[in-house]
Amino acid sequence: SGSSACKSWCDSAAPEDCAPMGAAASDNALCKQTIQRWYAGGCWGCINVCTGNCLDKEDADNIRIRLGDQQYYWCGDVWRDYIFHVANEHPLFGILFCHPLHPYTKLERFSLEWLRWTATISWIVLFRQQLKLEHIKHGESPDGDWKDMVRLFFHVSLPIMAVQNLLETMARASGRPDGCLERCCGKFLLRVFQWALIFMWYCSSAYMMYWSYVVIAVPGPWNEEGKDCMSLESMAYWTKVSLIQDYFTWFLQDMLVPVPIFGCPPRFGFRGKWRKEAEEQKPSLIEWLSSSLSSGSCSSSEDDGCCERSRR
Repeated sequence: SGSSACKSWCDSAAPEDCAPMGAAASDNALCKQTIQRWYAGGCWGCINVCTGNCLDKEDADNIRIRLGDQQYYWCGDVWRDYIFHVANEHPLFGILFCHPLHPYTKLERFSLEWLRWTATISWIVLFRQQLKLEHIKHGESPDGDWKDMVRLFFHVSLPIMAVQNLLETMARASGRPDGCLERCCGKFLLRVFQWALIFMWYCSSAYMMYWSYVVIAVPGPWNEEGKDCMSLESMAYWTKVSLIQDYFTWFLQDMLVPVPIFGCPPRFGFRGKWRKEAEEQKPSLIEWLSSSLSSGSCSSSEDDGCCERSRR
């Protein structure tokens, strides 16, 4: 289990790896320890079993902020960082494997993904059938044309994307220690407002699910007394296939789309942003090393005797 993996990791780790994170020499060390503990099974919340009292509030807040900012550079190994990135950002894998300190929690991810599925399938079935009935009423072809696809995008896909992005933005903001929404509204009030919106969206999805089931399964004038049942079931099936394909196309988008989109110069995909963050980490690491060396060496005239003795 993840709990036993965490314990075995701490049993076999070097003493400095299980030292309190607050004593870490730099943010770079904190990030590396975070990756190590997550790979040891921390994705299921047993990070507390692994670290014991290692994780103080300041370090936990720093991890939450980095995760909330969608930082890509953590341990310096591009493949380990990429797996960690996929586990925290993929719409499906994130439900199972995201870091327990991530502001966008597993419960929030599962809720919003379930809403996306139910709302998309139900809304498309209802809207396409409504379009077909309108075409029949006006003596037009029931199959429609390209204009129906445009209307489908603006009346179904775009609103669902907007609601999804709004709820996801609120979920990511509600768990950030330095979030502006949390500072303005308060943590409790923000949580209440967030889950109130999710509950309203749940009710709307349940309502659409009920009527889409009626349209598909119950013969009536809305489906030409059952003649359209097969075509509506096929429409729902291919909508599900399209949603499943989104889980695979996510990897392509993650590798090719600039992050941020309007960045200058553009950094394409995960690797581009990872390299940029790696370049930004080097100066701070060099500064830390130089300060450590200077603090460890003999300095000024009062240490001349120490230096002389050490040279002897």
